[in-house]
Amino acid sequence: MRHLALATLLLAAVSAWAEPPTVLLVGDSTMAPQTGYGDALCERLEPAALCLNLGRGGRSSASYRAEGLWERALARLRARPEASPAWVLIQFGHNDQPGKPGRSTDLQREYPANLARYVEDVRALKAQPVLVTPLRRRQFSQGLLQDDLQPWAQAMQGVAQELDVPLLDLHRLSAELLQTLGEAAAPTLAQAAPGQPGYDHTHLGARGACFFAALLSAEVARKLPGLDLPRSAAPDCEQIPAPALASADTALAPPLNPHTHTHAGWAVGTLGGRGGRIIKVSTLADQGPGSLRAALEAKGPRIVVFEVGGVIDLGGRELQIVHPFITIAGQTAPAPGISLIKGGIAVRAHDVIIQHLSVRPGAYGRAPRSGHDHDGIGTQAGAHHVIVDHCSLSWATDENLSVGGPRFQGPDPAAWRLATSHHITYSNNLIFEGLSNSVHAKGEHSKGSLIHDNASAVLLLGNVYASNRERNALFKGGVQAAMVNNLIYNPGPRAAHYNLLGNEWQGQPHQTGKIALVGNVLRHGPDTPADTPLFSLGGQGDVELYLADNLAHDRQGAALPLTGRYSAGAAQILPAGDAARPADLPPRLQALPARQLEDRILHTAGARPWDRDPIDAKLLSDVLEGRGQIIDSETQSSGFPRHAPRSRPFDAAAWDLRDMSPKAGWTSLHRDPKP
Repeated sequence: MRHLALATLLLAAVSAWAEPPTVLLVGDSTMAPQTGYGDALCERLEPAALCLNLGRGGRSSASYRAEGLWERALARLRARPEASPAWVLIQFGHNDQPGKPGRSTDLQREYPANLARYVEDVRALKAQPVLVTPLRRRQFSQGLLQDDLQPWAQAMQGVAQELDVPLLDLHRLSAELLQTLGEAAAPTLAQAAPGQPGYDHTHLGARGACFFAALLSAEVARKLPGLDLPRSAAPDCEQIPAPALASADTALAPPLNPHTHTHAGWAVGTLGGRGGRIIKVSTLADQGPGSLRAALEAKGPRIVVFEVGGVIDLGGRELQIVHPFITIAGQTAPAPGISLIKGGIAVRAHDVIIQHLSVRPGAYGRAPRSGHDHDGIGTQAGAHHVIVDHCSLSWATDENLSVGGPRFQGPDPAAWRLATSHHITYSNNLIFEGLSNSVHAKGEHSKGSLIHDNASAVLLLGNVYASNRERNALFKGGVQAAMVNNLIYNPGPRAAHYNLLGNEWQGQPHQTGKIALVGNVLRHGPDTPADTPLFSLGGQGDVELYLADNLAHDRQGAALPLTGRYSAGAAQILPAGDAARPADLPPRLQALPARQLEDRILHTAGARPWDRDPIDAKLLSDVLEGRGQIIDSETQSSGFPRHAPRSRPFDAAAWDLRDMSPKAGWTSLHRDPKP
């Protein structure tokens, strides 16, 4: 009865609290973004409720917690406004079944105990847990729907009864729907047509997500009175087309996007500041009220918008993001946007989205090898689920854009990966002219991106690397990453490379790196030595390398080798995956053909392509014309920007606060008057 009383209190709080209630979705791929019904359910519940989909593919009731995903959900629950009501819908079962190493759980003891722990954790935060039985698979035999998940549904029902937890029986509801649709219609709910890549009996396309979200939305209103709120208009699920047979044309990925990220990679589900308060940057001062620094230092979910445009001089002081759940929306600034100089941004938190900023640290007159070097943007310990998209990063004295963190924190390699940066996506960025013989204490240091040892689930997508001597990108020991549709122009002796340094791994077992390079283009420039390949191997550690549809050309257009070595170490390049099952690529990411990349990427990469900074415009012209050089100081290039400040009130009604896109469409920004 005391748990029914908690539900009653939550219902009362809904009417008393000005903010909408929070709904968190926690579960496996049948709920997760891109593969499940979760996003379609959230579309129905919002805006009356704030619905956040934290489902993740391939996870069980055990692995979701073990990988730190549950702690991330609890962090978002803690961050909601004080006394705000919240519900957590919990669905596991598919990956708890036998035969899934590292995920399977014992049905009689472990699975119910895991569910009970989830319930206990949610109640400890004065929120309402809700158990959701697993979605049925769409497998028929002689016209009858098969069921191998019934024992897991029954076990969940037992936990719900024992702990007095609301239960949404999606297992039963989905079975009734599928039996009504029949065997012939069930494939129309899948992600792909039968016989096509991506077709299975479990995951959902848009049509399937719509049907099951409609079922669950109605059940939520019936079983959870506190969420019997007005629903948003939903599409007629019958009118959503079934997945079509793929053709050579329809199989291609859409053009690279000039406005926002279209594929979050392994960082899918990154929340940023969604549902949080709006913080307005109203001054170009480095610190104080209304400054960007003050906005980053604030706690709680927050969306940072800009009422000013121009240059923020950091004066050699790094900006730090240490509190999670933040979106920095540079697209909201009036022209000419926001440029940061004489410093960079360090990310030490999770659920961070940064878009449409220009970050240009520079040497600013300091003596060579004097130290105090800056990354443009870099992640450090504590960073995961981070997206840096459509930013311009140049003239860093360390890396322009990096993924960092501790190397060996924890008792084993699995713990190392959780302790350092993971689930990071860097997409549609310009990464150029890292300063060479500048202030770095080691001397030469023109570097694009360093992906530090044991970082995992890292995606570099649709970026332009130009005139960085090395690290375009460098993947260090044990890294698991994919580099897709990047253009590398005018590197020095190394474009992309992998290196496990034996002296840094003394006493630790070497971990094999896992790298996928797909649809990338290397084009030599004035500073590139002859025969420099797309990918080079150095050091003492092996790497599993998957290569598909990459191009490498010298300045005259002659083909170059794709792989090479730059040390005499024992490291080997090992094969990884095959055409049917590529290794180390995010699910549902289809690369643009490499032959089309240069025609498109120069129009899509970098901050605010609709409103090009003159510095970026010069760089892109150099790339297009085969010019440019590796430099030692920003004064050898365009020099720091000298934009006149501009101001404009931020109108929240003009923006979709879920993804910070303009309601009038991205092309409406093209009409922003120039200074």
